[in-house]
Amino acid sequence: LVSLIHLSQSFRLLLNDFSLAISINSQFESAINLVLSRIINNTKKKCRRNYLTFH
Repeated sequence: LVSLIHLSQSFRLLLNDFSLAISINSQFESAINLVLSRIINNTKKKCRRNYLTFH
């Protein structure tokens, strides 16, 4: 019985770690998406500026 309780506690801890990892991962993903979109937008602006100056 004691081992069963211990097992359920460790399982709960594992689930907590898992959900924490998922939330951290999603935050990381959104941060990466934000950075990528900024880079893409900056590149588009630069290309447009160069296009305007050369034409």
